[in-house]
Amino acid sequence: MDREAAFDLSTDILDYRPGAEAAKVAALAIDQDAAPALLAAAVRALLAEHFQPTFDDEPEWLAALEEALEIVKADLRASGLPDAVRLYRWEGSPSVSVDAWAANSTSGGISPEEGKDPVTALAAVADDAQEAVMLSIGGAWPTCPVHHLGVHARAHDGAAVWWCRTGGGHAAARIGQLPP
Repeated sequence: MDREAAFDLSTDILDYRPGAEAAKVAALAIDQDAAPALLAAAVRALLAEHFQPTFDDEPEWLAALEEALEIVKADLRASGLPDAVRLYRWEGSPSVSVDAWAANSTSGGISPEEGKDPVTALAAVADDAQEAVMLSIGGAWPTCPVHHLGVHARAHDGAAVWWCRTGGGHAAARIGQLPP
């Protein structure tokens, strides 16, 4: 365990988020008598609490979000809308956003860890796409085929669905399977 690297890591974290775990690592890194295994365990705990992987660290998470966007495009086509949406990443941003129709609108963003799980990835991309599309068209999209009100992307019973809150709530359709 590189004591200087451990100390630098802990002080970087202490600069923006003071906490006992980072201070413990700093103290252990300075203490030449501290066991390397103890320092390594403290660094692992600190990383588990503060390290958030990026798409550069986990490129398969970005690939999962791109695959999810292809599924969401089927719902755009089913609604009679163009499927010319894409994932966009602002320079320096850890997140991606769905960009609708030649950059007319962009939404809040999807963090890298949402690409870990396919259902979470699909619900996150659908939610972000929905915001971008609604900003572009100036109305609700998609809508419940039964109630004709806007629906929301969410995970339900192990699947990503468009959820209608009307009548106690129900899955209007699986994401990617919206009826025409």
